[in-house]
Amino acid sequence: MEPTTVSRAKHRLVMASLLLLAAWLRLRAIDFGLPYPFAAIDEHIVTDHAIGFTTGDLNPHYFAYPSGCFLLHSIAYLGAFLFGPHESLAEFRDAFWVAPQSLLLLSRWLTALLAIATVWAVSRLAAELARTAGFCAARRPAAWFAAAALASSHLHAANSRWTTVDVPMLLAATIGLVLALRHLRRGGRGTAAGAAIAIGLAASCKYYGALFAIGVGVAVAWRAWVDSATAISSSALQGRRHRARLVAVALARAAGWTIVAFVATSPFVVLDFAAFENDFAELSRHMEGGHFGHDPTRSGAAVYAAHLVGPWIGAWLVVPAALGALLAATRRGARIALLVIVLPAAVHFMVIARFKAQPVDYLLGLLPALVAVAGLFAAALVRRVATSRAPRTAFAALALLAAPLAFGVQHALDFTSYVAREDSRVAARRWIEEHLPPGTLVAADTWLDLELTTACLEQMRDARARELLQPPGAPPEIPKRRARDEPLAALDAKLAAARLRPSGRGFDFGFLSPQVEIGLRDELFAVIRENGGRWLILDGSRAARAQRTGGDQLDLAAWYRRHMSGPMVVARFDPAGGTISGPALVVLDLRLDPALAPK
Repeated sequence: MEPTTVSRAKHRLVMASLLLLAAWLRLRAIDFGLPYPFAAIDEHIVTDHAIGFTTGDLNPHYFAYPSGCFLLHSIAYLGAFLFGPHESLAEFRDAFWVAPQSLLLLSRWLTALLAIATVWAVSRLAAELARTAGFCAARRPAAWFAAAALASSHLHAANSRWTTVDVPMLLAATIGLVLALRHLRRGGRGTAAGAAIAIGLAASCKYYGALFAIGVGVAVAWRAWVDSATAISSSALQGRRHRARLVAVALARAAGWTIVAFVATSPFVVLDFAAFENDFAELSRHMEGGHFGHDPTRSGAAVYAAHLVGPWIGAWLVVPAALGALLAATRRGARIALLVIVLPAAVHFMVIARFKAQPVDYLLGLLPALVAVAGLFAAALVRRVATSRAPRTAFAALALLAAPLAFGVQHALDFTSYVAREDSRVAARRWIEEHLPPGTLVAADTWLDLELTTACLEQMRDARARELLQPPGAPPEIPKRRARDEPLAALDAKLAAARLRPSGRGFDFGFLSPQVEIGLRDELFAVIRENGGRWLILDGSRAARAQRTGGDQLDLAAWYRRHMSGPMVVARFDPAGGTISGPALVVLDLRLDPALAPK
């Protein structure tokens, strides 16, 4: 017997509660790491290019990511300028290069709000899937479960609190799937065009968003085939040909909308195709060749399968999703809808399983499918146990199914409690300011991007500004930032002096790249001394990442462990103590090593 449809007022109350839960898990401690601006090391990729767009030049000169997300954040920055104290955009940009914290926080808020909107979007996706599968009266409980699953997702919550391109991509892709299911159910060119445009915007945030076009294509093709069933033809063969032509036209129209949306928001992928081709090929080589901190000998499929049932996603979501997929496969009306949602996720998993680098955030693309299909199972459960005399039984069963999601909430809370602590790099900066006199030279591990003083930060920001706003084809005014991580060809005083950039009380010294041979690192200590340096900060996360990478990087891990516990350590900042977050750092006094005594 069908359950009584939940009233709209009750549905809105439940959804509001779930959105509040999502907001709490994503906005709590969203200012983590500040005023240190690089606690999340990739944030500057978005913020630097977004501020560059405010000059009017929409060519990012960088194509590892498309430009859609840069454009979105630049619009937010223009709003901040209009309501801020700066008299000109040039002054606004200068302030950002020196002190980016305020715009970093704005970008984090924008990302978190888009993530909260994604919780609403997956509820609509689950409701559409339940309606298509014949569980119309239970579509709202399906929406609740899907929203609760994403709101409590440790993976989604952790990636929603820093500036990333994945979150806006996921929102656009989910909206595209919602419109695709709606088009599958009732047809209409408007829903097909809307779904295609949403996927184009998703791809413009991150390239793998284009994979969701597979689901839209399935919906558009199937609907066109069904709608053409009434076509009149003189023969069955001509009828099939006519229907195939209609399907091809519908697919071409949807593909056209997707391409228009993508090109409109990432135009220089086409206009500067040579640069795009070069950056994209470099990105592909990087992911297929391995990444520091990931063991290249491990199977990507095995690593991601372990993450699926681990705390990042959890068996409490994967099991209901698997049961929901089996249920949909047995219902004739739900099979195509299941393909619309699951096929892009399956292709996405096969693509990332090939990589020798396995960042867990690549699993974000699976979440809409997982939570929506799990919501379908929740709808089926409600329908199964609900009767007109005992409707509460159905909701008790739904609550029982959702109870394990509390594990995701706990993991998300543990994570936010951790990042809410003071960042180790902020603590290290304060120690240096309190213990070292003005004018002291400090060398920093390049992995940190550790700008220890305002003067050093100002210099680095100015360097990035010049690089980013460099006219195409003009000679670089300064060495590019990535050059600091390139292998050193020689280790003489002249080269070391060129790489040392005096900046008041701080130094940026880029020598500790993974490519530098271990035997040369100790020589670099002597080079620092010969160039007037005494103090050095090492980053312990290098040791952990090198250990995970394995192979010849084990020597690197041992080198870090040896020097981070040796006689030169004068200050230690370790998150294992429970009071700070971030990487473990140590400050070394090179004069305490007899081997480095002046000759």
